[in-house]
Amino acid sequence: MSHYISDVGVFNIKLTLIGQGLTVVHFFARWSVPCNYMHPIYEELAHTYSKHSFLRVDIDACEELARRYQISIVPTFVFIVEEKKYEVVIGANHALLNEILLGFEAVNHN
Repeated sequence: MSHYISDVGVFNIKLTLIGQGLTVVHFFARWSVPCNYMHPIYEELAHTYSKHSFLRVDIDACEELARRYQISIVPTFVFIVEEKKYEVVIGANHALLNEILLGFEAVNHN
């Protein structure tokens, strides 16, 4: 299950608590058709890869986070490890999201 984030402080705390683990952040907008299409797919990935953290950030509710991660297109998926960008996927490409998750697990033996 993914967690909806509507506050920068909560986002920062979550990243700190997660530490070295992988966090996948789905930057979305409620009005975006591709974002709405990706929502159930993202939830399925969160279920499949439940040992990782999955967050959802509404760019209209958290403009500061959208600026911090330079989000100009939604959906954008940012993979974060140790509070640093690991990988970025722009657009509704669920096959690439899955590929990155599989690759991360293979490299990190998770």
